[in-house]
Amino acid sequence: MDELTAARAYADSRRWAGALKVLAPVIATRPEDADALLLVAHCRLGLGDAAGALTAADAAGAARPDSAEVAIMRSRALLALRRFRPARAAADRAVQLAPNSVRAHLQRVNVDTSHRTVTAGARASADAALRLAPNLPAAHVAQGNVQRTRGRKKAAQECYEEALRLDPTDRAAQYNLAVLHQGIGRWPQAVKLLLGLIRADPADPTSVRQLRGTLLGVLVIALLGCVVAALFVAPRGPGGDASSSKVAVVLASCLILQVGAVVWVRVVVGRATLRFLVPMGRGRWPMRIGIAFVLLGDLALLLDLLSSDHGGGAALAMILFLLALCAMPLSVGVRR
Repeated sequence: MDELTAARAYADSRRWAGALKVLAPVIATRPEDADALLLVAHCRLGLGDAAGALTAADAAGAARPDSAEVAIMRSRALLALRRFRPARAAADRAVQLAPNSVRAHLQRVNVDTSHRTVTAGARASADAALRLAPNLPAAHVAQGNVQRTRGRKKAAQECYEEALRLDPTDRAAQYNLAVLHQGIGRWPQAVKLLLGLIRADPADPTSVRQLRGTLLGVLVIALLGCVVAALFVAPRGPGGDASSSKVAVVLASCLILQVGAVVWVRVVVGRATLRFLVPMGRGRWPMRIGIAFVLLGDLALLLDLLSSDHGGGAALAMILFLLALCAMPLSVGVRR
């Protein structure tokens, strides 16, 4: 087995560092080997090193300037660097060089949908990819991403489901369908898909972040209910007041919303709830601050109930709940 074949085997199994180790002597002896440089760029992207991937792709372009594969790799690297305009130009270049390349059309779609826009070129590329490869799940995922970006959620869901019919293990289809479910409030379906992705690849950070965002979204909606309830008994003016019965109802409502949301998350996710809900390192602090604000808000309502001056604590509770919403970070669905 030669070095490039061995390196591709490593890359296919997502062992990026192993592939780069095999490729190092190849690049040292053949620095203009475009195939090796493209594989280096692919591995660099896998490791999250977009700048290194762009350097390798540029070197491959110097050796093979009219290669659609080089243009695709440059577009991928530029997109990872969030340089959308040159990424789109490189994708257009790939389509011009190879109008029948499914990969080129898919990359042009990826650039547009990652930028949350859909141009006529992206729509044409999505249609071309389906025409060229009707049985390729990635073509249906690309069409689904175009439809979702255009706000056509039902059409997008049909595309993702068709991709999964062709390949039930397709990760991009599962992930994007989960994001779609989350966006329209189908949280159990979103969580189920994301948990499946994480079980298949526990090291996948994107699915973990998206699952965390889904779970936090449920908690934040519960807190919004608490804010509305607190507004119900907040003082309306300088002499505003609220009856103890109103405060009791609001406090009970807040506790039911909070406990219900936590129980739902625990039942849906299972024993690993805290691992997915609370990020490691510094990411723990926003969650802790949010929980502290929630507890202080509940305490303010309780003190309001026990005191004779009803209303002032409810206003404080409302403010603390609003701060809790800001303290709990939500992730944004990332298209792949």
